[in-house]
Amino acid sequence: NQALIYYSQIQLDLKNDVMSHEASLKAAKTSYFKTDFEWALKQFKELKSANTQLIANDALEYFLLINDNTVADSTQTALKQFAKGDFLIYQNKKQEAISQFQSILKSFKGQEIEAVTMLRLGKVYEGLNDYNSALNQYQQIIDHHNDGIYVDEALFFSAEIYNDKLKDTEKAKGLYEKVIFNHQDSIYFVDARKKYRELRGDKNL
Repeated sequence: NQALIYYSQIQLDLKNDVMSHEASLKAAKTSYFKTDFEWALKQFKELKSANTQLIANDALEYFLLINDNTVADSTQTALKQFAKGDFLIYQNKKQEAISQFQSILKSFKGQEIEAVTMLRLGKVYEGLNDYNSALNQYQQIIDHHNDGIYVDEALFFSAEIYNDKLKDTEKAKGLYEKVIFNHQDSIYFVDARKKYRELRGDKNL
């Protein structure tokens, strides 16, 4: 609650400043962590059109997360559990976050929350340098949620692991290629195309 007061003060004092947008994003995330999803959703909706691309992308991600999972479950039971896991990540309690997300996968198997939970788990495993476990989570999204909104991220994050960490350029190239040809509207499209061309040896990037 104290954090929300400070963020609100920054928003008032620095209107139309980049710092104000950052404060708005942090305030929205704070409300999300508190499971005040209605207010957080309004904030994320406004921030989707922010001038700063990183803020706009971040806001869009949370807007879709809250909106989609509220439509799927009006009680927001799974979403509340997910927000708890996100807060554990924010607190850098990675092992606790893993346990929380694994619990969600068991309790809400096959539901709307499943794919994004796998995505979060993958990123936590990456942070622990457990790349095989991360790849396993992403592969499950690719195999079982291929028509969902998180498959482009699963493909791109997998490609990044193979390219940067495991030095398997052929696997990386194949995954970047799938982003390029199947997900032209992805926010990772430009990066995937650039890295694909680098791996292919193109001189004119």
